[in-house]
Amino acid sequence: MASAQAGVPGAVLAQARRHLERLERQQRGDGPQMGLFDAAAEAEIDFEDTEESDALRERLEEIDPDALSPREALALLYELKELEGY
Repeated sequence: MASAQAGVPGAVLAQARRHLERLERQQRGDGPQMGLFDAAAEAEIDFEDTEESDALRERLEEIDPDALSPREALALLYELKELEGY
């Protein structure tokens, strides 16, 4: 496949195939038609209630993204990743 030769990760290809299959099923009428926001609801992340996730939530609530410079935003991303242990 051209996408594999282009270096697209296998996980991305697998997700794209699943999405395409879902769209094709909808086109054929095999399944219910998805609403506009159904895909977003399926992709929702379920955070575990841990001390780290509580700290992450608190830190996220403190952030004003419109007030961040690009450099501050990048530093903040690294800080948030550390809070969650990545």
